[in-house]
Order: sequence, then structure tokens, then C-alpha cells
Amino acid sequence: MSLTRKLFAFGKPVESFCDISEHANVFWKDLTGRYLYVNDVLEKQFGVDIQDCVGANDHDLKMSNEVSIWRREDFNTLLLGKPKLFFCKGIALKTGIDYNYLSLKTPLLNSSNHVKGVFGLSFHLDKLWVVNATDKVNMVDFLSPFLSALIPYESGVLADLTKRERECAYHMVQGKTAKEIGCILSISPRTAEGHLDSIKYKLGCQTRSQVISILLADIL
Repeated sequence: MSLTRKLFAFGKPVESFCDISEHANVFWKDLTGRYLYVNDVLEKQFGVDIQDCVGANDHDLKMSNEVSIWRREDFNTLLLGKPKLFFCKGIALKTGIDYNYLSLKTPLLNSSNHVKGVFGLSFHLDKLWVVNATDKVNMVDFLSPFLSALIPYESGVLADLTKRERECAYHMVQGKTAKEIGCILSISPRTAEGHLDSIKYKLGCQTRSQVISILLADIL
């Protein structure tokens, strides 16, 4: 399938994301919701022919019982004008398979920085989705700098955290240890551990896994 080389997502040409096809559904749509590109992962998991996808929308393709929600997510992404995470679940109508996905969507831009549609990555999750979600997102190393933008600083569970605690919380979700966080933020491991303890106290958690669960639930 031909790719459009003058479209961008996360500041990168969209074709650069095709290298991660084995890990995720990769797709982008125009402003009307019609697919401009999908990869073969989506074809396998939803039982559609990728050649039929281009020019069609989710309702045309009847991939899921939740296509109306998918479209609403597209609208929300365009309305916000920035990346957003969604947790979606449903049934693939053509295969009858239940699915759980962590879907990362962002506005699709042209070279003039005008919004032309929605770009998306969807990672399949197992039943341990809270832990699995972090692992899946970490597969895409070049997305890491953009994930901090997904954490709501002015509202939600992070509203009572300091700027440094928010930075530590972000790296905690990324699976970093106190020593690694200290190295990234140029602080001592003991100081990093102190920030992590403060985060657990403010969120009413006993363990790091509880903190990660709360943070991911707040994002989603």
C-alpha cells in the first residue's frame, strides 16, 4: 500500500512508524474518518482486507461492535489537539474474538502543521493490562518523550504532586528504578526514592504497582 510521505505524527513522518508493525496496529485517517493507511496487524486481528480499508470508515468495515466509540475517540483527539490514550474493549465482529487495546491517538499533521486527520497506534493487551500496557508502550522507544504530555498535571490524581514528583511518577510508569530515575533527573537515588515515597503517600498507595495502576487508570 502506498504511503503519504508529507504527513506527520509526533513530529515524525508517518511511514517511520511502520517499523513497529509487529507490535501494534498502525493506522491513520482523514478528517472524515476514512482510512488512509492500515497495517497487516489490523487485518489479522479484525478479519478485514487491508486493501478494502483505504477510503472506508469504521462503520463501512464493521470491524467491531464498538466502532461508534472509536469515532468518538477520534473526535476527542482532534478536539484536544494533542496525544491521548484510550482503553478500548469489544468484539471483532468478523472473527468473533474479544479484544482489549491500549490506543494512542494524535492529530495527523501535514508539512504546514495543519491537522489533516488522526494517527493511531493500538497495542493488544492481555488480562494483566495495567502492567502489560506499560510494557507495550515501552516497546516504542521514540514515543517515550511524548508520553509525559499524556499525564494530566492540572487535574486528576497528579494535581497534588510537585513538579519533581510528577517527573518521577512519569518515569515510574515507564518502569524505571529509583537509581535510574535519579540518573535521568540528575538527582541522587536516595532523593528519587524520597520522591517516590511521597507519591505513594499522597496517592494512598503501599506499592509502586498500586501507584502505576492509579496513574494509568487516571490517564485512561
